[in-house]
Amino acid sequence: MNNDEPKDRATLEKQWLDQLQNSKAIQNYLNGFNEASVKSFMDYYISQKYFWHYSPERNAQNNEDEQLRWINLAYNHLELILQKKLFDIQCLWRAEKVKFKEVEICEDFIVWQHNVFNCPFIEPVNEEDIDLYAQYLRQTNVETEFDDWGEWQNYDDLKEAYNNDSDQNFPEWYDFHNGNSAAGTLMLLPDIRGEKEKFYYDLYFAHNNELNKEEEDELEKKRDKRPWMEYTEEDVIKNFVNTFENKEVKKYYHDYSWANRHKDKKAQIREIINELLGADEFVPIEAHYDWFEALELALVSYRCKKIAEALPMALEQYQMKQQMGIAFSTEHKN
Repeated sequence: MNNDEPKDRATLEKQWLDQLQNSKAIQNYLNGFNEASVKSFMDYYISQKYFWHYSPERNAQNNEDEQLRWINLAYNHLELILQKKLFDIQCLWRAEKVKFKEVEICEDFIVWQHNVFNCPFIEPVNEEDIDLYAQYLRQTNVETEFDDWGEWQNYDDLKEAYNNDSDQNFPEWYDFHNGNSAAGTLMLLPDIRGEKEKFYYDLYFAHNNELNKEEEDELEKKRDKRPWMEYTEEDVIKNFVNTFENKEVKKYYHDYSWANRHKDKKAQIREIINELLGADEFVPIEAHYDWFEALELALVSYRCKKIAEALPMALEQYQMKQQMGIAFSTEHKN
């Protein structure tokens, strides 16, 4: 028996049955129903009441954890607000409009990217910031999982993406912020510091390449120039089987592939359904030509809504830490 399980179930159920049978108010209520159904109701009600008492602390904790989850996720998203503030400062610093003792070279912004909550030269997050970010969450189907976020201070790549000079996309949040503030003009500032550093970097690498030229030439001669086999790609495996295996193995392979063709998608669907079942509200699913993508979009929209609602509570936590002078962790909350 679980340690949290109420002891002596039979005693408890007898006690609850006596309460049902001896309460005038309850009996008056039950007299309005079929006698056989009332007997079944009391049996069922008592069994359900037992489950309510089973691990009450755990049930309360699960409910609390669900609420805390959205606050933690919202707290993580405060980082994006700070990353945009830091990137805007980087644009100004590169244009030699501002100076900070904590920044000597462009690479220092990459260092602060990984400790942005403790960055001393950017303005703290405020209510106006979270209002704008909440608008962003509600107006776009944005990615809410932190693991997929990238290099927010990689100035060269972001500038290329902004100017459509690369296949990389300019971050949606940066673009939304620029469109709803005066920050968009910062992308037009010259990269004076970057150009100065590039001059010296080019000299260093040219000198280094000259020193190591013989060694690099020797390594290039020995390098295997044949194409890399993408051995995890299904087409590579399929082609290999069809080319070199016998008829029996081919059948086994094709039968296995067919039976498992939706394995990953099934796992994704289970995760989506489980999270949507746990929603404390109706979650609309918009029309879409692909029902699976419609489910994904519904989940993303739901997450964005819940995170937006939790932003004020996450801001309270953030401001409390600031006021108490507590250093921020660099780890993301789950």
